[in-house]
Amino acid sequence: MFVRISLMMSALLLVFISVGCGNGGENNNNNNTNTQGRNLGCNSVASTTKETFSEADLEKLSKMTDAEFQKTELTVMGACTLSYGEIKDATGKALSKLPLQEDFSMVLKLTGEGCDKYEIKLAEDTLSVGKKTGAATAIMPCHGHGMPTGPVLTKQSDGSYLLEGMKFSMPEWWRFYLDVTDGTNTERAIFNIYVDF
Repeated sequence: MFVRISLMMSALLLVFISVGCGNGGENNNNNNTNTQGRNLGCNSVASTTKETFSEADLEKLSKMTDAEFQKTELTVMGACTLSYGEIKDATGKALSKLPLQEDFSMVLKLTGEGCDKYEIKLAEDTLSVGKKTGAATAIMPCHGHGMPTGPVLTKQSDGSYLLEGMKFSMPEWWRFYLDVTDGTNTERAIFNIYVDF
């Protein structure tokens, strides 16, 4: 009886693997054998995102280096630097990288001459209306969903911002969105992040 169950489970596993990875003749980025570049986890971007990506965009993203995917600073509003860092787990322990399947917090800073007139806001309109699943501050474009948590952004007395309640529930490509605004003008800042196992 045990042998029969084991053989049936092995057969089911083989069927699952062959269906999940596609046949050898198709270009399926859901398997991890992509030798052309990084596995983003999709062949195209889910229709739930407001952004559109061409095949060329996805190809370019798949070839980004680790340094490009882990970029923690962006220039916004002409001469301001928006950065994130000081990543900590839910107990307050410092982390060296963004965690997978774990609640974490980070500190956001906006620096540069005259940049104190701007505020950082959470971007919430990154998923199409009626298709929003999860918090839209960070989304997986290939899957069309946000985070399973509801991040909270609080301005600190030193001018930095504490972002709590972040959680990347799955590995691979995420886009992390923040809005920088003076109340009249707003610029969207987008960090491309690749979360490893």
